[in-house]
Amino acid sequence: MESQNFKIPVSDWTEVGIENAKFVLSEAQSYLRYLSDVSGRITARAFSILTVLATITSALIAFVVKQALDSPSTSNFITYYTVAIVIALIMIMFALGKVVMPRLYMPVGRSPVELCNDEMLGVTLEKNLSLVALIMNEIENNQNKIAFNERQNAERQTLLNYCLKVVGVLFALSTVTITIYLCVILS
Repeated sequence: MESQNFKIPVSDWTEVGIENAKFVLSEAQSYLRYLSDVSGRITARAFSILTVLATITSALIAFVVKQALDSPSTSNFITYYTVAIVIALIMIMFALGKVVMPRLYMPVGRSPVELCNDEMLGVTLEKNLSLVALIMNEIENNQNKIAFNERQNAERQTLLNYCLKVVGVLFALSTVTITIYLCVILS
């Protein structure tokens, strides 16, 4: 990932062919769209996991409430353990909420307000260099957007992966603990 404020490394930009510059801009815009798709997939995965965890958490809360209503004075290990799991799941869901909620993102293209000025329209340049200058500027702008969106996607993917690992560890610990508890109770 390149840093922000990317500058095209050419010695004389006035010698760049218009078709070459258009090709590079097209590729940059394609990659920016790809990063947008990746961002959408990260959100969709996080939302799916969040939905499953919300369902499991609701069922566990119903179990705890039922246990409390059936025998309010006698709470056992399973009830307390379930409460601890619910708290952990709620914390994981808050973290996943950060992945799902609106995020910083730089889209393909720019509004005309940003583009309609003397510098961008090449008023001070010869007519044949205006288009090259405009395209070169957009290539640099797209690279800066790409770098920003790559960082955003990486941060969100890291958080999603962390949440998945925590859910896996929580599930494994719960399975082992419940199995040991049932073995002790049944023996």
